[in-house]
Amino acid sequence: YSYAAQGEMMSHHINPYSYGPYTLGAGPYVNPVDPLWLNTPAPYGPLFLAMDGFFASLSLHHVLVTVVLLRLSAVGGVALIAACIPALARSFGKDHGAVYVMAVLNPLVTLTLVGAAHNDALMLGLLVAGITAARYRHPVWGVLLCALATAIKVPAALGVVYIGWGWTGPGLSWRQHVRPMATAARLSIAAVLGLSLVTGLGVGWVANLGTPGTVRSWLAPATGIGMALGGALHTVGLDAISTTTVLSVTRVLGLATAAGISVYLLVRSDRVGALRAMGISMLLFVVLGPVVQPWY
Repeated sequence: YSYAAQGEMMSHHINPYSYGPYTLGAGPYVNPVDPLWLNTPAPYGPLFLAMDGFFASLSLHHVLVTVVLLRLSAVGGVALIAACIPALARSFGKDHGAVYVMAVLNPLVTLTLVGAAHNDALMLGLLVAGITAARYRHPVWGVLLCALATAIKVPAALGVVYIGWGWTGPGLSWRQHVRPMATAARLSIAAVLGLSLVTGLGVGWVANLGTPGTVRSWLAPATGIGMALGGALHTVGLDAISTTTVLSVTRVLGLATAAGISVYLLVRSDRVGALRAMGISMLLFVVLGPVVQPWY
């Protein structure tokens, strides 16, 4: 419903990067939104918000129809995964049947991606399509597809990094990877900026990327440790150090650790395996990030 309300904002030319859904006032789009997100700007990319606004207009501003369209877009993301996963598995010499079952027929995919209509489904579908295109020697298409995935949600940018790194093949020094990575970066930045300009939204979403961190969840180790330390300091009388300050430190340390290990994996991806290294890196950013949601 938060997505649907942001789509309604888009249909009325209200920038979701600047305002939360509550700017619409009480009504069928706003009433079902969790109070936590009522005044929270959107952290999603311009492609998703443009689609979201189109759905609100297509539904003739009917909230339930908008939500159904959002759910169908999640089905489309899973269908894109289903279309690409067999070819991706074959390119690595893997049993595509087993991989297909885990990635597409897995009940958790239906429950967390389709069931809740999360835009992660679209992000993953485009990311898998981009990686598959790059595996079949179409790196430009791969980068552009990963850029579109990034314009849904930013974690997909890791796909651009790995396509750029492997563009000219394995066994090269890190210096020889710089130029193709710069090419991949230019292509993806141009695509995302182009979408930002065409939609009229600008790049405000970059400043909003910390929005999910509004949630203080014990599921996220960096946040859980920060809350535990903050509580312990309060217990022993060190009230001058607030839990918010401790959380900032532990969350930064968590993200810095994930980034450091990810760079290590990228440099050694020839040995580790590029797809495995990218998967581990994405997992690290989830586990060591400020918030962990079940669908992540």
